[in-house]
Amino acid sequence: MSTELPEQDTFSINKASHFLECHPDTIRRMIADGDLRAYRIGKRLIRIRKRDLERAMRPVTRIDLVSAGDRA
Repeated sequence: MSTELPEQDTFSINKASHFLECHPDTIRRMIADGDLRAYRIGKRLIRIRKRDLERAMRPVTRIDLVSAGDRA
């Protein structure tokens, strides 16, 4: 019998923000923009699957860096 706890599959908005090292408002914005899938449980509880958080991350390319410089 294993004594290890199963890896957490879902995260609250706050836990998701810690996982991605960003502000909770960033997670809310990603959900609102459709960039991150979230699931409502009941009236208030929102959960985000770990695999959806991992999919939301994308590699930064040189073009992304140049574009970000144009906005600064």
